[in-house]
Amino acid sequence: MDSNILIAGVLRAGVYISGAFIAVGLALGMDEVIRAGIFILIAAPLIVVGILGIRFAMERKWRWTGTAVLILAAIAASAILGIRD
Repeated sequence: MDSNILIAGVLRAGVYISGAFIAVGLALGMDEVIRAGIFILIAAPLIVVGILGIRFAMERKWRWTGTAVLILAAIAASAILGIRD
């Protein structure tokens, strides 16, 4: 499968699924469901970066592989440091 088709599918699915979660959460007044929808919307591009990192590694494009890993590490560090009780 072409990775561009996979990436487009991941992004499209992320938008549709998160939209459904947010709509249901708004209709039912459930903040947790709305948050889950927002999380899915944020997670979709991160999955794409992971897919691209794997693709670059398979193509032995180490500079771009490193860039993808650094992006994921920066986002993970931000998420860990941003967690509050």
